[in-house]
Amino acid sequence: MKLQIYCNECIKNFVDSGGKQLHLLKWANVLVQDNGIYEITCPVGHRSVTTLSAEKFEILFEIGANAILDGYYREAVSSFAASLERFHEYFISLISLKLGIPDSEFESAWNSIKSQSERQLGAFTFLWLSELKKAPPQLANKMREFRNDVIHKGKIPTKDEVLVFGNAVLGVLTEGVKTVRENYEEYRGALMGKRAMAFNMGKYKDQAVGGMGLSTIVSLVNLEHIPTSIEAGLEGLVIQREKLQSFELIQTLISKTGKS
Repeated sequence: MKLQIYCNECIKNFVDSGGKQLHLLKWANVLVQDNGIYEITCPVGHRSVTTLSAEKFEILFEIGANAILDGYYREAVSSFAASLERFHEYFISLISLKLGIPDSEFESAWNSIKSQSERQLGAFTFLWLSELKKAPPQLANKMREFRNDVIHKGKIPTKDEVLVFGNAVLGVLTEGVKTVRENYEEYRGALMGKRAMAFNMGKYKDQAVGGMGLSTIVSLVNLEHIPTSIEAGLEGLVIQREKLQSFELIQTLISKTGKS
């Protein structure tokens, strides 16, 4: 999946003091990065660094949805499954922060289960139970069996089967993100701030770094825009793709004429 990352320098002079738009925003098309950090050079030559605010489980679900549109159904299943697992990790990290667990102790504990999805599920299940006094949202056994057949046994799923699985994962994630926003908003913000601080203390501490939001089907930020079905999410994604294609065409024409 490709992303359109806007140029930080072009944004600075996007409008004048009166709010008048001075030029079209420039961007670079990039492939999704595991670390969420994007070093780009825009069409006019500006170099900048941008981070995305979206969590990994949001990005992975988006990759799965794009895979459906492109006809890669096995890849869609694996991305949806990975999205759910990374939500488990996100929730565990969130509650660990709430409990004041030192980073070194968290990393030590996580390293013992980071390659074992069933252990991660167990940790998530009982942490959720202890926090919220109820069992967490989970996939039905039939959906888990389907996932295992696709990922571990080489099953080639149909589009209809993938849509059923995608809806199941979407339902679990929707309940999960709503619970986070309703009960852990303070810690959600603190976790984002902690990651931003670590980023600013690292490789890019001497550079101007921009942040960018990303419109995703599953979103911690825009709960009211989470679709009720994967089909509805795909419809929105098609519209988004068409808009981006139009913007790319405009940018190509501008670059050829030398106007902005």
